[in-house]
Amino acid sequence: MQVGIKMKFIYLIVFLFPFTLFAQEPSTWKPTPVEVEFTPDLVIDAIFLKENVPSPIEGIIFTTNQISDIKTKLVICNNNLDKIVDEQRNICDVKLKKCNSDCLKLNEELIAEKQSLSEKLLLKTEQLNKSKFTNKVILITSGSFVTILTVSLLYATL
Repeated sequence: MQVGIKMKFIYLIVFLFPFTLFAQEPSTWKPTPVEVEFTPDLVIDAIFLKENVPSPIEGIIFTTNQISDIKTKLVICNNNLDKIVDEQRNICDVKLKKCNSDCLKLNEELIAEKQSLSEKLLLKTEQLNKSKFTNKVILITSGSFVTILTVSLLYATL
């Protein structure tokens, strides 16, 4: 029984030995440093993975220190963004208040101008009505005068 196991072991070595001779050598890989620029303030030296390099994800490897630097910069950027948004909001609020005050002032001026024009229109309407009445009185008076003159001329010639 011992001989059978030894023979199986020898057969196994004989059959697997040629496969191990032709097996590929693992590729030698030297890390390639690359600068990754997230923002002008945040530039990180990372390691670039070439194709066929065993890794969970092909691409760039960051160390934990680099990741903590990235997180810190992102928090700072987020805070800066909040400050910038607040500043822009304040600027817009000031512009909006100025625009509203200008609009209210313009509306008051337009209302005053409208009232002035309404008063002028009323005066002109009254003047027109007075002149119409005066014209009627003059027309009636002149018509009566002409009639009286005509009648008196007719009687004078008779």
